[in-house]
Amino acid sequence: MMDNVLNFILRAEAAEPLKTHSSFGNPVSNLPQYVGQILTWLVPVAIFIAVYGILISGFDYMRSGGNPEIVKAAKERIFGILGGVALLILIGFIYRILI
Repeated sequence: MMDNVLNFILRAEAAEPLKTHSSFGNPVSNLPQYVGQILTWLVPVAIFIAVYGILISGFDYMRSGGNPEIVKAAKERIFGILGGVALLILIGFIYRILI
């Protein structure tokens, strides 16, 4: 059984890496390149969504008329969005360090 596993591993290492094409038409041959391709379009989309969410929450905050429940909900959304953006930036830094 162990010989079969070892032969399988050795054949897998000797095989040519699988090449796929990203949505941009560039060949992608390994996981770090694939993750990099995903991050190139994910970051602008996330920033757009974050700016939109902060604008909507800001308008809710201004329209609250002093209602503490609406103010609290708007602040929570704004801080949640900022936390998500910070997490995305952290993922980008970790990706740059590891790759």
